[in-house]
Amino acid sequence: MLAPNPSSSRHFLNPSRLVRLTLLLIAAFTLAYFLVSAGFDSTEGRSHYELAQQVLQKGELGIANPQSGTFDPGPDGRKFERHDFGNTLFMLPWVAVGNAFTAALRSRLPLDRSDRLSSFLVSLNGPIAAALVCAALFWILTYCLELAPRIALTAAIALGFGTTFFQYSKTVYDGLLASALIMMALACAFSYMRDARAGWVLSAGILLALAFITRSTCLLCAPPIAGYLAYQAYRRNLTPGAWVRMLLFFGSPFLLAGVWQGFYNQLRTGMFWRYPVLQPQWAWIMTFHGGNIFNGIAGVLFSPGKSIFLYSPALLLAVPGWRRMFVQYRAEAWTIVALVVPYFLMHCAGRKWTGDWAWGPRYFLVLIAPLFIPAALWLAEDTHKRTRRIWMTILLWGVLSQGAAIWNDWQYRYEILSLSGHTENELVWRLPHAPWLDAIENVGRNIQRMAGRRSWDVVPGASPLHQQAANTVNFWWLNIPLGPTTRLVLFMVIAVLLFLDLVLWKVLGRECARTSAMPATS
Repeated sequence: MLAPNPSSSRHFLNPSRLVRLTLLLIAAFTLAYFLVSAGFDSTEGRSHYELAQQVLQKGELGIANPQSGTFDPGPDGRKFERHDFGNTLFMLPWVAVGNAFTAALRSRLPLDRSDRLSSFLVSLNGPIAAALVCAALFWILTYCLELAPRIALTAAIALGFGTTFFQYSKTVYDGLLASALIMMALACAFSYMRDARAGWVLSAGILLALAFITRSTCLLCAPPIAGYLAYQAYRRNLTPGAWVRMLLFFGSPFLLAGVWQGFYNQLRTGMFWRYPVLQPQWAWIMTFHGGNIFNGIAGVLFSPGKSIFLYSPALLLAVPGWRRMFVQYRAEAWTIVALVVPYFLMHCAGRKWTGDWAWGPRYFLVLIAPLFIPAALWLAEDTHKRTRRIWMTILLWGVLSQGAAIWNDWQYRYEILSLSGHTENELVWRLPHAPWLDAIENVGRNIQRMAGRRSWDVVPGASPLHQQAANTVNFWWLNIPLGPTTRLVLFMVIAVLLFLDLVLWKVLGRECARTSAMPATS
């Protein structure tokens, strides 16, 4: 059994009630993220979207003449996406719905491109994935660690709006999807500790397998979670038959994922074990060749342009909670450490630990949510006003810095900085050129542009829509090309959605506060 929380009574929530709270939280976060989304993706997700269209329209994984730049020639002469397939897989339902509506309403839709509706729907995957990360944290803190829902909600808000998840909710970056899958798998594993249901083991296996075919490096997260499940099973003195069943539940999804990955690699490179990113033209970037692990560690932790704490300030809130985590939830703490350390060190050792063109150290997005779990323990046990003030100060800084990024288009700003002659080394190691600082400064510049007092920054080849979003406010409902009447109707709809989201947050806060005040029941 886990050690009880010594500072307060435990909160054994009715599972059905907790499910309702979690679904309400998902809805509130998703709607909040949706209202500030861009409505289009300017990251590598564009390539995954192009592949999704190819799969649905022609039933093929290869493309003769792709428009995106992340396709490489395969053995049969066609070009294949060098990234893994998981992100494309989760786009397929949205693309199918968007294509169907576009075909039915083509003559009535004010679109400047035939697939605009489909690409807009695909952009919803970002808000949903970020919301699922926050929901998984909420579930872990309440159902698994038995903290008060009020504390869990506060922690989820800090994670959702005080870290890079806020900014990445505007994208369909595959690392965001992988983060959601890993965090949900961790929630399933910790839930097995509570009630020993075999379904949690199967769910953890499925989620980890999906994470593996989304970003293959997520395979590093499987052994720690498997070890945790085995430890819990050992403590429960399972029969040999139960061990076999547990092994099948957890391992079968990986077997299927491995078969798929081998087949996909065979198509792309001619060898089932070789990934496209390990081809000679990419291996010098994507492997340890020329890397310096100490440089990577220093950069991820302390560099002005890529420090994980500058882009996700809320992570600082977790630091005081680690001692409590090891005292009260030792097995869970070691599981998180075993999950984080190998992944962290491997990516720090890589030549491109920076993630290249990215908002912060994007390769480490997967680690942020697990690392944040101890923050809730500090908030739950340290009730001093000073602690609350520290929480609010750090959270406010996180929201403001991420809010500046939400206002801007970080990839467009990277291009502007690059065109201005700034090198990647300057963007990483020189504070005046740090992207997060540029984002804050550019909010003021964009206000001047909207007032007609400053000219636009123009990236050659960027679409008019992209230029407008990057030089004004990067919200989809402000930039979508519509007539005056239609735009007025849209603004009314946005006002209703904003009011609905505020109602959701109010109801969620009231329900969590009321549940936290109720006596614990088992």
